[in-house]
Amino acid sequence: MVDGSGVAPITSDLGWQITLTTCRFALSNLVFTTAGEYHDDSVTSLGDSLRRLLIAEAWAHPGHAAGGEVIGELPGRFVVDWCQGDGVTLGEAEFTVGDYNGANFEFTRGSAEDGLDADDPLVGHTIELGGTAVLGDQTITFHAVLDQDEGREIVGLPFDLDIDESSMETLGLQFLPQSPFSDDDLFDQIDFAAADPDGDGVVEFIVGDEGHTRLVRSTQSHDYYFIQPYE
Repeated sequence: MVDGSGVAPITSDLGWQITLTTCRFALSNLVFTTAGEYHDDSVTSLGDSLRRLLIAEAWAHPGHAAGGEVIGELPGRFVVDWCQGDGVTLGEAEFTVGDYNGANFEFTRGSAEDGLDADDPLVGHTIELGGTAVLGDQTITFHAVLDQDEGREIVGLPFDLDIDESSMETLGLQFLPQSPFSDDDLFDQIDFAAADPDGDGVVEFIVGDEGHTRLVRSTQSHDYYFIQPYE
């Protein structure tokens, strides 16, 4: 399930009050991890399975990755819209019974196979962000399209849940521009006024801009993502 509740107005370290109105990401291959051993005989059947309304068809597929053993896997491509898509069910998954301690995903690039129109800003790109930044009597409307390396893995999303044969919950995937897991926020050190030299109140962050570079780097941190039961 897309959980948009984490996309709330924030105040940056420079005092800008920022409200996101566009927040779309192209992601792929979400996996769930646990520390320690896994046991093949702990996999639930469809009859008494844990059903997770999260992302497309999934199979328990034990393996190994940094941060723990992979005991749940959700392969595929997903365009996640945290501003306009709160509450959207992205799919159903079956998990292996276990103590889950984290999750990982990969960045990808939006394409027509994701159901995007040819002129969609996310086609060929990874992230689209937009909104307003306010400081005193200044209001700036901003927009940014960001690229991440295809297949770049984000490891260690916070996710802490014990799963047994009777578990039946809906999980929410969150994006948190102001992270509760660190002292940073997504827009730290971005001076929107400096990014608007003509003073028209409109900023398009493009490759090479300091703000664009900072946003690319910030969105690579697992501190801005979270998985928890959806309410």
